[in-house]
Amino acid sequence: MEFVTKPQTQYSPEQGLVIEAQQIDAEELYLLSTKKVAAIRITNYYPEDLCEKITSKIINENKAGRFAKAEHVQRIGMPHFDIVDTTSFNQYHEIALQNIKNLREIYTPYLSPIDKFRLEMDEAWPAGAKVESLYGKKCFVGLCRIIQGISGSTLEPHIDRLSRDSSDSYAAHSLESQLAANIYIATPDTGGEVEIWLKEPEIEAYEKELEKTKSYHVNREILGEPDAVIKPKVGDLLLFNSRCFHAVKESSGGIRSSIAAFVGYRGINHSLSLWS
Repeated sequence: MEFVTKPQTQYSPEQGLVIEAQQIDAEELYLLSTKKVAAIRITNYYPEDLCEKITSKIINENKAGRFAKAEHVQRIGMPHFDIVDTTSFNQYHEIALQNIKNLREIYTPYLSPIDKFRLEMDEAWPAGAKVESLYGKKCFVGLCRIIQGISGSTLEPHIDRLSRDSSDSYAAHSLESQLAANIYIATPDTGGEVEIWLKEPEIEAYEKELEKTKSYHVNREILGEPDAVIKPKVGDLLLFNSRCFHAVKESSGGIRSSIAAFVGYRGINHSLSLWS
């Protein structure tokens, strides 16, 4: 089984497929959105000492839920990915803004990682950045994900694409590309590397592969070697194209936690949109 790999131009021979950036930059976001590079990493994006403080608050003061489709992953805040019926759809949108406020209170008195990201995306992108709205309802943004360093802590190769989750939404189908953003507030001693393949599947082919595994992921064997393997550090911001295959290696020795969001790209003259 072969997936469609759209034409790409490498960012620069010297830099390779992963851009090591100092700040969020519109040109680099464009390169990532159009699959000319595999990832953008900004080290020390959020101060390491604050990462330790908010991780402690998150773990000790909150009861984490679990992803409906990946139960080994804990989460604080409800992701769009967990919408499976009318009830969960209504729940997601009804509590979206309250979830944003609740998480912001966890980070007080510090600027929250997701608020920092939202502000800087809005400032960097010429047309700005805003919280995504679907069906006239605001989305949640700023999901906290927690993976315990135990056997089975991997995330197998998969894609994230809003139009699969909201198949009847014009806003979802208007996206030309979708980025994943993760700000790492805790990383394990070993493992936890992010693997990225610059392969974006046709949806029909992807659905057929999911039928074979009866799960959220495809078999790794059909993809070959990843184009990039990145081991995040505490405080890093990592962005990659979520419509391309990506996975997370098994980890051990501590938790792996990140503040996560998706970024929707509709063209250079349109604002970016953010949701979780």
